[in-house]
Amino acid sequence: PRRLLAEVQTSVHVMDREDLHSVPVAAQPDIFRSIGILPGIVSTSDVSSQFYVRGGAGDQNLILMDGMKIYNPFHAFGIYSIFDPDLMKSTEVYTGALPAGFGGRLSSVVNMTTRDGSTKALSGKANINFLSGKLQVEGPIMPGFTCLANARKSLFSDTFSKFFNSTLPLSFYDAFIKVTGRIAGMVGKL
Repeated sequence: PRRLLAEVQTSVHVMDREDLHSVPVAAQPDIFRSIGILPGIVSTSDVSSQFYVRGGAGDQNLILMDGMKIYNPFHAFGIYSIFDPDLMKSTEVYTGALPAGFGGRLSSVVNMTTRDGSTKALSGKANINFLSGKLQVEGPIMPGFTCLANARKSLFSDTFSKFFNSTLPLSFYDAFIKVTGRIAGMVGKL
């Protein structure tokens, strides 16, 4: 019997949460470092999480999070991206044959979808290392509504100042809050 292909997607790589966490890291997980292992993507250096796709420039990549364009997706001169992999449900990376809806870019499109908070129980996660600290809380906040909150702050300026006996202007913080509501068959996001 002959099988028909309903849809063909070329040059698209879909990475789920497990894929984003499977890449070995020195200090903290980073989405762009995980993307760097895909074919056609080259990192600018071992230190930076910035990347080029098939010879294009770094500003020719379109970065989307839940449909919003992100214009400066890096912290601390490109050492880390602003996206925490624990927030992502899936990440689509288009390295060629860009869909018409993502027009205006020459190299790639990174389309990230964040996940909703847990519907089961309130839970939390904390992480600290010599570069950053993170706190994440998720769970139901009322019937039909869930929340996912995440905050990170850099600690490496303090770490470096102890090693070099001088202060370095390399610090960042970011926060993310997503509330999702389900009311009688309708879905809404704030």
